[in-house]
Amino acid sequence: ANGENQSRSIFTLAAVTGNIGVPGGGTGGWTTSYAMPLPTFPDLAEKPITVGIPVFKWSDAVDHGEKFTAKRDGVEGADRLHVGIKFMISYAANTIMNQHADPDRIREILADESKLETLVVIDTLMTASAKMADYILPDAMSVEQPDLVKNEDSGETGYAIYAQPAIDPPGDAKPVYEILCEILERLDPAALERFTEGHTQQEWVSQMYSEGRSEHPEYPTEEEFAQQGVIREINPDGFTVPFKDFRDDPQANPLETPSGKIEIYSEQLATMAEEWEFDPDLTGDRITALPEYVESWEGSEEAAASSEYPLQCIDHHTKGRTHSSYWEQPWIMEAHPQHVWMNPVDAEARGLSTDERIQVTSRRGAIRSLAFVTGRIAPGVISIPQGAWYSPGDDGVDDGACASTLASLNATPVAKGNTQQQIIAQVKRI
Repeated sequence: ANGENQSRSIFTLAAVTGNIGVPGGGTGGWTTSYAMPLPTFPDLAEKPITVGIPVFKWSDAVDHGEKFTAKRDGVEGADRLHVGIKFMISYAANTIMNQHADPDRIREILADESKLETLVVIDTLMTASAKMADYILPDAMSVEQPDLVKNEDSGETGYAIYAQPAIDPPGDAKPVYEILCEILERLDPAALERFTEGHTQQEWVSQMYSEGRSEHPEYPTEEEFAQQGVIREINPDGFTVPFKDFRDDPQANPLETPSGKIEIYSEQLATMAEEWEFDPDLTGDRITALPEYVESWEGSEEAAASSEYPLQCIDHHTKGRTHSSYWEQPWIMEAHPQHVWMNPVDAEARGLSTDERIQVTSRRGAIRSLAFVTGRIAPGVISIPQGAWYSPGDDGVDDGACASTLASLNATPVAKGNTQQQIIAQVKRI
C-alpha cells in the first residue's frame, strides 16, 4: 500500500552507500536498455484528450468519476472530472476483470448501466474480461497478420521480427488495424484517410523497415529479412549502467528532479503531503517526504493481531503462463496446476498437506484452489500465482483461483497505483 516508499528506499540505500552510476549498483534502473533503431507505427500528432487519470483508478472513475479531483484521485490536466467513464474500449488486455483488483466488486459496478453504458473488448480469446463486454470484436492473432515487432528497451541485444501470417484469421476475426479502419469508414471517412495515410498494414510494415534501413544500410533487404525472420544486434555503445553519466558529471547530466540532484528528502512530496486529500479510514494512507516505513491497512501488524485473517497474502508470476495469457490451455494447466503456496508451520496448524483442496478468503472475496506446502515461503505468508482466470461459482467463490479476487481497490497514496500485494487472508480445508 506504500509501494512508492519501498521503491524510494531501495534507491536511497544505493545513494547512501555510494552505489549510484556503477555496475550492479542496485538503483532499480534498467541495466539493459537497448532497442534497435527502427521506427514504429506513427502516433497521432495531436491528442484531442488532455485530461487523464491513473489507470488503476478506472473502476472508481466508472463508479463515481464525477467526484474525482486532482488532489484526491490524481486527475491530470484538470482540477476535477465532471462525469464518470461512460464508454470504454479494452484492447488485448484481460485487465477489466482478471488483472484488476476485486473483480466481485467490478461485476457490481459494470452491472449498473447508468454508469458505464458501453464496454467494447477487442481480443483473440473469450477471457474473463471479454465475458463482461457489450460488444466483442475478434482480433487476429500474431500468427495471422503481418507485423514488424521489435524489443522495447529490454536487453543489451536488440532484435526485430518480420512477422508474417502463417494462417488466415478464422471466422470474422481480423487484425485490429482493419477493425479500426472499418469503424472509421462508417464514422468519418476523412479521419480514415488521416489514420491510414493510404497504407495497408503490410505497406506500413514495409515502409517502417525501409525508413530504418535507410539509416542503417547494413541491415538486410526486406526480402532477406522476411526470409530469415529475425535480425539482432548488440548495443554498439556497450553495456548500459544507469546514471553513469550523472556520476561522471552531475552538472552536465542533471537528473529529472526539481534540483537535478538525487533528492532523499523530496520537497515535492512534502508539498503534496500537505495539499493532497487522503482517506482518514485507511491506515497509512499518507505521503512522506522521506522514504519512511509506514504501517498500513492490512499489513503485517494487522495480520499478526487478527484471528479472522492472520495470513499475509501476496502473488507471484508462474512459468505456466505470461500474466493471464495461455491459462486456458488444458495441457499447460495440467503441467502447472494452480497452487497456493504456504509454509509447513501454517499448513500443520490447519491440518493441510500438498494438493488438498482449500479455500482462501479475504475481506473482498474467496477462491478455491490446491495447497502447496513448502519451506520456500515464510511462515505467516501465502502466495498465489497471479493471472488465473476469474470464474465465480454459483456460491460466488472463485473456482478460477484468480489472485485479484482477494485484492482491494484502495490505491497507493502517490501514484494511485495498485496495492495487490497488500492482502490479509485466511485458509481452510474444503
